[in-house]
Amino acid sequence: MNRHDTRYAGKSLLLILVLAAAVLLLPSLLPHAHTAEAGVRLNKTSADMIPGYKVQLKVKGTSAAVTWRSGKKSVASVDKSGLVTAIRPGTCKITARTGSKKLTCKIRVYNPGDAVNTEGALHGVDVSVWQGTIDFKKVKKDGIDFVIMRAGHGSAADTKFKQNYKKAKKAGLKVGCYWFVTATSLSQLKREIRLCKKAIKGKSFDMPVFIDIESYSQFRKGKTFCSSLVSGFCEEMIKAGFTTGWYTSRSFVPKYLKNSISRNKNYTAWIAEHDSRLRYDFKYDIWQYSHTGRVSGINAYVDLNWYFPNARKETAADNPAA
Repeated sequence: MNRHDTRYAGKSLLLILVLAAAVLLLPSLLPHAHTAEAGVRLNKTSADMIPGYKVQLKVKGTSAAVTWRSGKKSVASVDKSGLVTAIRPGTCKITARTGSKKLTCKIRVYNPGDAVNTEGALHGVDVSVWQGTIDFKKVKKDGIDFVIMRAGHGSAADTKFKQNYKKAKKAGLKVGCYWFVTATSLSQLKREIRLCKKAIKGKSFDMPVFIDIESYSQFRKGKTFCSSLVSGFCEEMIKAGFTTGWYTSRSFVPKYLKNSISRNKNYTAWIAEHDSRLRYDFKYDIWQYSHTGRVSGINAYVDLNWYFPNARKETAADNPAA
């Protein structure tokens, strides 16, 4: 290598070192606002609601001013603080703008029908061993108000029931439970009731102890038999000092439950219809509207529910003469 080549190589090496230093220093030379925006996010990217329900959206990762906008004000409105109020069934996007950042939350407003008073509605999940180990603190933080957990199935207690009960209570969630009854005779029902009582003994619930009835082996025996399962279970729970109720799919109610059961004010009615609207013409208390929900703290699909604590309360619409 001659002297000219050596000088050229030295200059090239110096240029490479300068460029490398510039790359390393570049992030610190950029305006702070631009680097900070990388961590800006919404506390929710989607939310399920019903008319009148409110959800608080917040932009995290910045102290800069935020402007809010609803893509469809007839479905959901949003105020200057990010508080979203559902107006009517439908879908829309709530947009938050801060700096050059645009964030969106998808809102879906469900239709619970006109038969129920939705005042004070609560949002919740129902779980069993199939949801695995649950972080109920995260569940609570994600806006869930209550959890109904499976206490057992047929002749066996749910292996996650004790753990779920303890952790959900500690997290401050309202708690209820259900027993998936598989009995095809009243003698088998008595055995399952004994097992249920044993599983829930000494526990306190904010919500009812439910009978889950949804097996075709039971439905084949007809409406009178299915109604006797529900009344037999519920009356025993009442005797034991618990509030109680029944769960089944909306389409099964008229086929397999007598009116004396489905409209009994002493039994909490929990109805499943996985759709954007519940097509039920009578008063009920809980609507399970989805079986493919996603909630923070639960690493699996989970059933989602709306609970209406004032469902049986009369309104002016129920009694126009009042």
